[in-house]
Amino acid sequence: NHLITAYSYPPAPWTFQAKRIHYQFRTISTPSALPTIPNNGIDLLSLHGSTLGGIFAVEYESSPVGPYKEVAVLSGLVSRQWGLGGIGAWASHIFVDSEMAAEAGREIWGLPASVVPIDF
Repeated sequence: NHLITAYSYPPAPWTFQAKRIHYQFRTISTPSALPTIPNNGIDLLSLHGSTLGGIFAVEYESSPVGPYKEVAVLSGLVSRQWGLGGIGAWASHIFVDSEMAAEAGREIWGLPASVVPIDF
C-alpha cells in the first residue's frame, strides 16, 4: 500500500488517451444537487431551479496511472467562487477499476473514487 501524491507523477498537464467516452446529460433539481457539492470554494450553477448533471463513462487506453475504466455520477454544473478556475461538472460518485486511479483521484484531486469491477 503506497501513498499517491502530486510528486508521484510527471509535471502537469497530464495526458489521458481515451478509447471510448459516453456522456448522458440530464437536468437535476438544484435542491437535490446542493448536498452533493463540497463547501470549499465550489459554487453550483443553476437556472430556474435546475442544474446539469448525468453519467460519464470512459475507457482510458493510457493515463499517468495506466489504463483504466471509469463511471462517474455528475451531480451538477459548478464553478470556482469568483469565476476562478472555470466551469465543469462535479462528480459526486466516481467508480474506477484500478486502485492506482482511485488513489490518485482521492489523494490528488480530492474526488470520491471507489474501486469496482467495470465491464462495458
